[in-house]
Amino acid sequence: MANQQYYGTGRRKSSIARVFLTPGSGN
Repeated sequence: MANQQYYGTGRRKSSIARVFLTPGSGN
Protein backbone atom coordinates (compact mmCIF):
# COMPACT_ATOMS: atom_id res chain seq x y z
CA MET A 1 0.00 0.00 0.00
CA ALA A 2 2.89 2.34 0.77
CA ASN A 3 4.09 1.97 -2.82
CA GLN A 4 0.76 3.08 -4.24
CA GLN A 5 0.62 6.10 -1.95
CA TYR A 6 4.09 7.23 -3.00
CA TYR A 7 3.38 6.65 -6.68
CA GLY A 8 0.13 8.64 -6.53
CA THR A 9 1.60 11.42 -4.42
CA GLY A 10 4.50 11.82 -6.88
CA ARG A 11 2.49 11.51 -10.05
CA ARG A 12 -1.14 12.35 -9.13
CA LYS A 13 -1.38 13.84 -5.64
CA SER A 14 -4.98 14.97 -6.14
CA SER A 15 -6.21 11.62 -7.47
CA ILE A 16 -4.50 9.43 -4.86
CA ALA A 17 -4.93 11.94 -2.03
CA ARG A 18 -8.71 11.94 -2.56
CA VAL A 19 -9.01 8.15 -2.81
CA PHE A 20 -6.63 7.55 0.11
CA LEU A 21 -8.21 10.18 2.34
CA THR A 22 -11.78 9.10 1.65
CA PRO A 23 -11.48 5.41 2.71
CA GLY A 24 -8.88 6.11 5.41
CA SER A 25 -10.95 8.81 7.13
CA GLY A 26 -14.30 7.07 6.63
CA ASN A 27 -13.13 3.69 7.86
